[in-house]
Amino acid sequence: FSGGAASAYKPPAAASENYFTSAWNKSTSAVGNAFSWQSKPTETDDPTSLNSKTKPVTPDVYIAAGRMYETQGKFTEAQQQYEKALKAAPNDLASLISIARLHDRQGQFPKAIEAYQRAAKAHPRSGLVQNDLGLCYARQKDANNAIAALTRACEFSPKNPKYRNNLATVFVESGRTEEAYRQLK
Repeated sequence: FSGGAASAYKPPAAASENYFTSAWNKSTSAVGNAFSWQSKPTETDDPTSLNSKTKPVTPDVYIAAGRMYETQGKFTEAQQQYEKALKAAPNDLASLISIARLHDRQGQFPKAIEAYQRAAKAHPRSGLVQNDLGLCYARQKDANNAIAALTRACEFSPKNPKYRNNLATVFVESGRTEEAYRQLK
């Protein structure tokens, strides 16, 4: 540029640079002090560090692995994962239900019922356990036990419409349409 305002430009004086540097340092210090209550990371906070302590694997990890195996049709591997989940937490509801459902899907009804009953013992007021147990009985054409379990599911979880619908379905299949109607109403 020749002439005009551009020719009037002069680089900042050293005092100006010190002013901006000083202001920058003060503002970053203030921000840093505002968060001084937070702990500073240490080497052991790094999960990739060899010094890092690992946490135990939760049942959720094993259940997720088991479900993955199930979707691939690898039922033996799925069962092994569910058993690991139960070993990690023997009364975990999701673990108990997962292994019971695996047996149920494979048509291994005695094993499924045993697993559902174990879940019912560990979680005596679970509508989910009673619903799944009732459906297992229904698949075996055991209407009386199915109705009993599904009735308990409705008692334990009265606001769950699926359980009531399942009970009504078993009533219909048993020729008890009046009772089915009352459930649906």
